[in-house]
Amino acid sequence: MKNMKNIYTNTFNLRTSDFNCNNSISPAAVLDLFQEVAGAHAEELSCGFVKMLEKKQLWVVVRAKFKMLKQIEYHTPVTVTTWPLAPSRIGFQREYKITDRHGDTAVIGSTDWVVMHSEERRLLPVSDIYPADMEYIGEKVFDGRNKKLHDNSETEYIYSLTPQYSDIDLNGHVNNAKYAEFIMDALKLDTTELIDEMQIDFHRELKRGEEVKIFAHRQEKEIFIKGQNPQDETSFTCRIILK
Repeated sequence: MKNMKNIYTNTFNLRTSDFNCNNSISPAAVLDLFQEVAGAHAEELSCGFVKMLEKKQLWVVVRAKFKMLKQIEYHTPVTVTTWPLAPSRIGFQREYKITDRHGDTAVIGSTDWVVMHSEERRLLPVSDIYPADMEYIGEKVFDGRNKKLHDNSETEYIYSLTPQYSDIDLNGHVNNAKYAEFIMDALKLDTTELIDEMQIDFHRELKRGEEVKIFAHRQEKEIFIKGQNPQDETSFTCRIILK
């Protein structure tokens, strides 16, 4: 494992459960790798879970996007690298690359984060999270900034679910990787259909016992998915591009 202050790199041995029925790494596994290195790097930068909670603060991801550049081989190690961009007034963007055992970049990704009050569950305008002497890497894996997904009125109802105990993380709400599982269950993709790109925008917290209705619309290789609570408030939106 090699680490620098402004960049974090670690290697992981992928498990059987990280792959889906078409023998490709699952979207949930990709997001899980992202949050694992983001959390580890935050610890190094003295803004990890425990340190933040002492100040009644929580990291909350509000957008996650990734693109598959190459299929990852089953049961092989991958190296995940992450670095934060310079923060804005309330937003924190973090970039990722996953390379395979041959050293080829297999996945690129980006996540947007905010800081939330752990008890009042409101956004906090903080800009001094990272060390004052932090030297930021300006490299972005996608062109431009991460853009918000627009709603799609043509979606059709697919199914409803209620998050349970195993869906909830340390922040007390549904873990971001779990959304990818909810979404994949709604798609009914053929085993030959592979994901090229996925973006999920997280609008509202989903907590244990709160019902969410899943809607989707597909047009050729592009799929739009959204989740709504019983009050028809949008919990999340997602856009998927198939290869």
